[in-house]
Amino acid sequence: MCSGGKILLTILTNNAPTGITTKLSVTPEASLVASSALLHIPGLRTYGDLEERSRRASEHYEGELERRKPQETTSSGGDLSLTAPDTERNVSTLQACMTGMQNIASVSNEAGFAACYNVLDWHENMNGMFQADLRFFQISSAAGQFVNVPMNNITIQLLYPNSTQYSVLTNVKRSVSTLPQRQSASEPTEIQQYSLVGNFQMQLDLEKLNNTQIMSLLIPQIILSAKVEGTTVTSQVASSDVVYFVAGQFLDGMTPQLAAKAADPVMAADAIMASQGFVLPGTTFGVFPVGLIITSTWCLLFFLAYGLGTIGRIRHRDIYRKRIAVTTGRSGRR
Repeated sequence: MCSGGKILLTILTNNAPTGITTKLSVTPEASLVASSALLHIPGLRTYGDLEERSRRASEHYEGELERRKPQETTSSGGDLSLTAPDTERNVSTLQACMTGMQNIASVSNEAGFAACYNVLDWHENMNGMFQADLRFFQISSAAGQFVNVPMNNITIQLLYPNSTQYSVLTNVKRSVSTLPQRQSASEPTEIQQYSLVGNFQMQLDLEKLNNTQIMSLLIPQIILSAKVEGTTVTSQVASSDVVYFVAGQFLDGMTPQLAAKAADPVMAADAIMASQGFVLPGTTFGVFPVGLIITSTWCLLFFLAYGLGTIGRIRHRDIYRKRIAVTTGRSGRR
């Protein structure tokens, strides 16, 4: 469905009696900040040439993670076979996230959620292929319109920079029916965990970018939504509600100030602009489909004017020939 330059595709699934509803929302816009979104939908893939990407990913993770005795998982659709993080890495990531959660005393979203986002593996020479870990924690009790909202009515929407594409490798939920109360003042409650895998779908020159700019291309924006008495309510998980890069890659030298800078969508837009190669002006459509529409309109007007002019000249030529034939005493017929 296309309306006003914006495409919206929504798929909801709720396969368990409890847990968080998943949603796929793709919203390309005429802006470099426009994003694509993906959450856990078994067997669903969003990027082209999937077989080739799956083969490359399988070869990489099979050799890279074998020494950690991984537990292999295959999607229900059979089109993507990757290795999920092993127990040891999962525990160490959880411990790092729990430590990071101690720095979050309160959150701004009404659901009371905080998140922990880490890139566990990243490979520049494979078109930016990476594996990420995303966890949600209950920091405080739900407030406002999210009070007493059942857990399975909450939709988590991830919006990534349009340079990046993702798929969910694993998804683990806590068995709860409503937003839980905090167990203690110092112990957040883990609600849900995602293992993500993806890469850059654009041809980016990463040598032009620093680590902060690269991180900005890997950080999603998180939006929570729910149906309350027939009305959709939303609440965004601000960057201050998220702990970034406390495990895995980009750990060295990471500070809360640097993470907040990388989480800014403007940083991602600037990084995309800076990493793209030189394009000869006039050889591409700057904004699609607006550029195509404008160019096609001008071409139509040109051919219309040129065609009408040609027809007019042909008719004028025939009239002139007949007039000359009459003036010279001929009938004009041959």
